Amino acid sequence: MADIVDMATLETAAFTNQALQDCRRNRLKASRSHRKCENCGSIIPPERRKAVPGVRLCVDCQEELERGRH
Repeated sequence: MADIVDMATLETAAFTNQALQDCRRNRLKASRSHRKCENCGSIIPPERRKAVPGVRLCVDCQEELERGRH
């Protein structure tokens, strides 16, 4: 017969496994780069998409964002 510690351990393991699966699934979605800048709509070059996985902004818009103008 399982005691309360065994049940808690099993529940924690199930929760951890589910959380890891969720993280992996979300990471795959997040790592997909946009083809167009979500701010200005200009094409993001393939080199930038490859260099910065998950990129959403073109270089100009990213620079504006980092300078606090966006």
